[in-house]
Amino acid sequence: MVLIDTRLNLKEKSERSFSMPTHVISTDERRFEKRRAILDAARRCFIRHGFDATGMAEICEVSGMSPGALYRYFPSKSAIILAIVDEAGKVLLPVYEELLESSDPLESVIGFVLSSIRYVCRPVEGRLWLEIAAQASRNDEIRRAWLLVDRQMRSILKRLLHASMQQGQVSPGLDLETCSIWLNALIDGAIARKAVDPAFDLESTLGALADGIRSTLSSSRA
Repeated sequence: MVLIDTRLNLKEKSERSFSMPTHVISTDERRFEKRRAILDAARRCFIRHGFDATGMAEICEVSGMSPGALYRYFPSKSAIILAIVDEAGKVLLPVYEELLESSDPLESVIGFVLSSIRYVCRPVEGRLWLEIAAQASRNDEIRRAWLLVDRQMRSILKRLLHASMQQGQVSPGLDLETCSIWLNALIDGAIARKAVDPAFDLESTLGALADGIRSTLSSSRA
């Protein structure tokens, strides 16, 4: 599971950096850096004040951008949220697809859940995802983006669970769709818990969560 966390960190750094085989700063690189500055500033503002209380003017101030420059990249706060959700999918999905090659799919399911929780519940990051979840409940476009990543993640989970079935690790009658939904719901619940209770020692509880998932899925063989 440590390896999964490491791969996620490396993938995130890759997504948040611009590499080009030249020493000359290109127009594309400048655009990337400005877009990155806006997203980073918006993250800080949403975490500090919440989505609704944050104005585009504040994001301009924190990012050092003029309103005209900011609106060229993102016409609204919702567009910024969509970019953050899209970026998360680009970080998480390629790493989790690598788990499909695992010789122990049940442990990969557990690693998937625990690494996802660690990723979205990093210091203060949980508050950002709670804000995004709240917006997804009210904004159809954000909801569609959220559910798209959710479906893609659950598709990987279902393939891992199916492989677990084939190896006799879980019951052949396990409802893959329902199980994938509830496993993802554990991640959603962890976001809320960490956001409302920052003192919650997440790391000290993940071992018990892993044991619970392992025991529950393994007992389905009986």
